[in-house]
Amino acid sequence: MPARAGYDPTTGVWRLVEKRMDIPGSTWLPNTGLGALEAPLQSYFATQLRIVSDGDVGRPLIFYCLADCWMSWNAVKRAASLGYSGLYWFSEGTDGWSEAGRPLVEAAPPPLELIK
Repeated sequence: MPARAGYDPTTGVWRLVEKRMDIPGSTWLPNTGLGALEAPLQSYFATQLRIVSDGDVGRPLIFYCLADCWMSWNAVKRAASLGYSGLYWFSEGTDGWSEAGRPLVEAAPPPLELIK
Protein backbone atom coordinates (compact mmCIF):
# COMPACT_ATOMS: atom_id res chain seq x y z
CA MET A 1 0.00 0.00 0.00
CA PRO A 2 1.43 3.39 -0.86
CA ALA A 3 2.13 6.19 1.56
CA ARG A 4 0.93 9.04 -0.60
CA ALA A 5 3.25 11.70 0.82
CA GLY A 6 6.32 9.45 0.73
CA TYR A 7 9.10 9.58 3.27
CA ASP A 8 11.09 12.48 4.65
CA PRO A 9 14.45 12.33 2.84
CA THR A 10 16.31 13.72 5.86
CA THR A 11 14.88 11.40 8.55
CA GLY A 12 13.46 8.41 6.65
CA VAL A 13 10.17 8.73 8.55
CA TRP A 14 7.03 8.19 6.48
CA ARG A 15 4.80 11.25 6.07
CA LEU A 16 1.35 9.73 6.38
CA VAL A 17 -1.58 11.65 4.93
CA GLU A 18 -4.18 9.03 5.79
CA LYS A 19 -4.46 6.26 8.34
CA ARG A 20 -3.73 2.74 7.14
CA MET A 21 -5.25 -0.28 8.88
CA ASP A 22 -3.38 -3.60 8.79
CA ILE A 23 -3.69 -7.19 9.86
CA PRO A 24 -2.37 -7.52 13.45
CA GLY A 25 1.26 -8.63 13.59
CA SER A 26 2.06 -7.61 10.04
CA THR A 27 4.56 -5.02 8.84
CA TRP A 28 3.59 -2.27 6.39
CA LEU A 29 6.30 -1.55 3.83
CA PRO A 30 4.86 1.41 1.89
CA ASN A 31 5.51 1.90 -1.80
CA THR A 32 7.61 -1.28 -2.12
CA GLY A 33 5.13 -2.77 -4.57
CA LEU A 34 5.51 -0.01 -7.15
CA GLY A 35 6.58 -1.13 -10.61
CA ALA A 36 10.11 0.27 -10.23
CA LEU A 37 11.84 1.28 -7.02
CA GLU A 38 14.40 3.97 -6.44
CA ALA A 39 17.56 2.72 -4.71
CA PRO A 40 16.57 3.78 -1.15
CA LEU A 41 13.25 1.90 -1.40
CA GLN A 42 14.90 -1.19 -2.88
CA SER A 43 17.35 -1.21 0.03
CA TYR A 44 14.50 -0.60 2.51
CA PHE A 45 12.55 -3.54 1.11
CA ALA A 46 15.54 -5.89 1.25
CA THR A 47 16.44 -4.79 4.78
CA GLN A 48 12.90 -5.12 6.11
CA LEU A 49 12.50 -8.58 4.56
CA ARG A 50 15.70 -9.69 6.33
CA ILE A 51 14.26 -8.35 9.60
CA VAL A 52 10.80 -9.94 9.35
CA SER A 53 12.23 -13.27 8.14
CA ASP A 54 15.09 -13.32 10.67
CA GLY A 55 17.34 -13.78 7.64
CA ASP A 56 15.63 -17.05 6.63
CA VAL A 57 14.86 -16.81 2.89
CA GLY A 58 12.65 -19.90 3.16
CA ARG A 59 10.46 -18.53 5.96
CA PRO A 60 6.85 -18.15 4.82
CA LEU A 61 5.97 -14.52 4.08
CA ILE A 62 2.47 -13.36 3.21
CA PHE A 63 2.01 -10.20 1.15
CA TYR A 64 -1.24 -8.26 1.00
CA CYS A 65 -2.69 -4.83 0.37
CA LEU A 66 -6.32 -4.03 -0.39
CA ALA A 67 -8.53 -6.39 -2.38
CA ASP A 68 -7.17 -6.85 -5.89
CA CYS A 69 -4.20 -4.53 -5.30
CA TRP A 70 -1.39 -5.57 -7.59
CA MET A 71 1.27 -3.76 -5.58
CA SER A 72 1.39 -6.71 -3.19
CA TRP A 73 1.81 -9.06 -6.15
CA ASN A 74 4.71 -6.91 -7.37
CA ALA A 75 6.25 -7.13 -3.89
CA VAL A 76 6.00 -10.94 -4.01
CA LYS A 77 7.85 -10.95 -7.35
CA ARG A 78 10.45 -8.55 -5.95
CA ALA A 79 10.97 -10.75 -2.87
CA ALA A 80 11.40 -13.79 -5.14
CA SER A 81 14.07 -11.92 -7.09
CA LEU A 82 15.91 -11.45 -3.77
CA GLY A 83 15.95 -15.22 -3.23
CA TYR A 84 12.92 -15.66 -0.94
CA SER A 85 10.99 -18.85 -1.60
CA GLY A 86 8.16 -19.21 0.95
CA LEU A 87 6.04 -16.46 -0.60
CA TYR A 88 2.26 -16.15 -0.54
CA TRP A 89 -0.12 -13.53 -1.90
CA PHE A 90 -3.30 -12.80 0.07
CA SER A 91 -5.21 -11.11 -2.76
CA GLU A 92 -8.26 -10.29 -0.61
CA GLY A 93 -6.05 -8.06 1.56
CA THR A 94 -7.37 -6.04 4.46
CA ASP A 95 -10.75 -5.78 2.74
CA GLY A 96 -11.24 -9.54 2.83
CA TRP A 97 -9.79 -9.79 6.33
CA SER A 98 -12.23 -7.19 7.66
CA GLU A 99 -15.21 -8.64 5.75
CA ALA A 100 -14.49 -11.98 7.46
CA GLY A 101 -14.99 -10.23 10.81
CA ARG A 102 -11.32 -10.18 11.75
CA PRO A 103 -9.80 -7.13 13.47
CA LEU A 104 -7.47 -4.58 11.93
CA VAL A 105 -4.97 -2.34 13.72
CA GLU A 106 -3.52 1.03 12.82
CA ALA A 107 -0.27 0.63 10.88
CA ALA A 108 3.00 2.45 11.48
CA PRO A 109 5.63 1.62 8.85
CA PRO A 110 9.27 1.33 9.89
CA PRO A 111 11.37 4.30 8.77
CA LEU A 112 13.97 4.03 6.03
CA GLU A 113 17.57 3.72 7.13
CA LEU A 114 19.13 6.55 5.17
CA ILE A 115 22.72 6.59 4.00
CA LYS A 116 24.20 9.79 5.32
